[in-house]
This record gives sequence, C-alpha cells and structure tokens, in this order.
Amino acid sequence: MSDEAGTGNSVARARSHYDRDLTDRFYHAVWAEDDLLIGVGLFERPGDSLQTACRRTVRRLMDRLPDAPQNRALSVLDLGGGYGASARMLVQERRCRVVCVNLGALQNRAHRSRNAALGLADRITVVDGDFQDLPEDLGSFDVVWSQDSFVHASDRPRLFAEMDRVAGPGGHILFTDLLRQPDCPEEALAHVHARLGLSDIATLQGYCELARDRQWTVAEAVDLSDHILAHYRCLRATLDSRWAELLETFRADDLSRIGQGIDVWIAAAAQGHLRWGLFHFEKPCR
Repeated sequence: MSDEAGTGNSVARARSHYDRDLTDRFYHAVWAEDDLLIGVGLFERPGDSLQTACRRTVRRLMDRLPDAPQNRALSVLDLGGGYGASARMLVQERRCRVVCVNLGALQNRAHRSRNAALGLADRITVVDGDFQDLPEDLGSFDVVWSQDSFVHASDRPRLFAEMDRVAGPGGHILFTDLLRQPDCPEEALAHVHARLGLSDIATLQGYCELARDRQWTVAEAVDLSDHILAHYRCLRATLDSRWAELLETFRADDLSRIGQGIDVWIAAAAQGHLRWGLFHFEKPCR
C-alpha cells in the first residue's frame, strides 16, 4: 500500500479517522444516540430519528438471515462493525453468535465495554483487524455481514476472496455500502474521495460482478439511494438543532468542519452521484 497521505491507503485513513477523539466524541454525542448505531438508516416515516432509521436497516438485513441450525447458534462475522450495536441486536433478537473484525481501537474498546455491561461478552467476540486481511484461524461462518464499511476497502477483489474463504458452504453474505453512479464524472466525487482517502467507490453492478466471479448467487442487489440523502440531511438537521448544546463540549470551528463534511455527502447524494445499496449473496453448498 502507499503511504497514509496517498489515496490508495484507505485502510490507514479509515483507522486514523475513527481513532480521532473528535470523531469518536461526535459519534457518541450526535449520530449514535443510545446504542452507537452509525450506519446509514432507512427513512420511511416523517420524523424518523437517526436511530430509528438505523435500526430499521439492521432489521432489513436481519430479515434475510437464514434459520439457525438446530444444534447451535447462527455464526455471524461482522466486518467493520464499529461500536457493535448491530452485533448486539443480532444476539439479543436472533439466535446468533457474532465475531466482529474492526479497525478502530476506540470503537473496539467501547464495543467490548458495552458488551460486558450487558452480559453479552460470551456471545460477541471483538477482533482488532482489517477485513481485507482476516486472521487465518478465524474459522468459517454461516453469515458474513457488514454495514457501510466496504467503502474503505482499497482492494475489493481481495476483500471478496477473504469473505469467500471464511463463509462456509451455503453461506450468506449480507451488506450495505456506499456506491457511485456508474457514469459518475471523476471530479463529481473528488471531495468524498479526499475525505476518506479513496481512489474509487464501488458500483452496484461492480459488486454483483465480484460476487459472480466467486460463483456466488446474487439473491438481492437493491438500490436504496433515496435513503442516503435523507440520512445525511437528518444528520445535518440534528447537528444544527443541537448546536448551542454541543458548544459546551465541542469547539465551534470543529462543529463547522463537521457540518461542512456532512454537506459534501448531501451535495453528492442530491446530484445522484453518491448512491447506497443493500446486497445479499449466497455461496454455493459445496
């Protein structure tokens, strides 16, 4: 990989971003609310909060889970699971055991702490690591799961090869991710690329091609792009409505920079260049 300043090293940039104190405090104070859900939400009703919409996304993915085997819990590998809210929903609402592989040390520390406080540490394992280079001894899983994390991947064919390695025969791959419009001009997402240290963002069709290259079945590939615009507009409105309160713990220039960053996402989504999708792939039973 290139050095951290280069656009190719999105993994290093992601780790640097999520381990920043300002980022961590913003997620806790504004985005995450009560259980630190930080993915993109499904906004279906007027007045939906970030957390209501984010929980709806988790449940939309959970609806696609296979049944747990009779003799054990469903094994789920959560890639880029952040603070672990989705993992906790999986073990609390479904018969699952979850292993989370995540880059951010601050997120992983909070994840383990919250699991322990809720008595879930024996059902959720948190692994510090890069989902493009999974531990050899991780084992195999019934489900590989991710929410809006693969955008940070610098080598998507390698990521899909790693998922293929750890998904058991007949395994399910369920994820959401940020996407770009296929004919999007290179300059249209330049600000988004710069903020995340990316050289490119995947397309819906590109993910399906990678799945077919692994001989996976494309059970579902759904464009949900209207929701990403609603999500970032809601995030911006939440920030603005709580601005005075947040000035007690955040500097005004920090809040302004955060707001400008959100505006970059809003503009890209409003122009139709930035998209969002849900994917369900199935690995052959062999």
